[in-house]
Amino acid sequence: MIHHLDVGQGDAAVIVAPNGVTAMIDNGRQGSCDDTIAYVLGQGVSHIDYHFATHYHADHISCLDDLVDAGVTVGTCYDRGGSFGTQTYEDYIAACGAARQTAIKGQVINLGAVTIEVVDLNGAGVSTSDENALSLVLKLTYGSFTHVFAGDLPGVSPNVESIVGPEVGDVDVCLDATDPEACILSVGNNSFGHPTTEALGRLHAHGVEVYWTQTGSGATPGAGDQVCDGDVSVTVESSGAYDITC
Repeated sequence: MIHHLDVGQGDAAVIVAPNGVTAMIDNGRQGSCDDTIAYVLGQGVSHIDYHFATHYHADHISCLDDLVDAGVTVGTCYDRGGSFGTQTYEDYIAACGAARQTAIKGQVINLGAVTIEVVDLNGAGVSTSDENALSLVLKLTYGSFTHVFAGDLPGVSPNVESIVGPEVGDVDVCLDATDPEACILSVGNNSFGHPTTEALGRLHAHGVEVYWTQTGSGATPGAGDQVCDGDVSVTVESSGAYDITC
């Protein structure tokens, strides 16, 4: 089960493998972590075996320290291995403590039948200081099902997405350059105009099923899109068949 939490502008996902091993990719929510804590504890998760921070912006790493304060323990923290000059970053580092490890390109973390591969990170060879472009790109695989998580990886200025897309290959759930079947947009009110008309148009042009945690402050949902106004869950069978529900 993959739970995409409704964290407004930001990102957070909880993965529970069939054997009960848990992983979390980002943790949202800048300004208020109560909903994130309630959701994680409500799913019966009191220990996160693996936590992945795609990058160090506050809307992706604000809540790990709050989760720890609420009694959730963390096994291993993977991130890109750099630093960032914010208090949110310092709080994240403190929450990880000695469990923090630098992710390595090509590394595969096993959650039993589920694997998470570090496809690329740190700009995929592009020289840049843009924090979004430094995002970890993670590929989850369970049977024939694949799901990519790429933080806020950009397709322009710099274009890292086109480099990483071929490395990822075809997937079932999201990154536009990989020809996905479905995409989950984790957005809310924001000052960035997300999602852009261009990005949403590319998804629609490829016939991708689009699910929204909330509507954002940019393009409006298409006629066939599903706006959940809440969390989005992906249930995956061992055969690779999957179902996305609000």
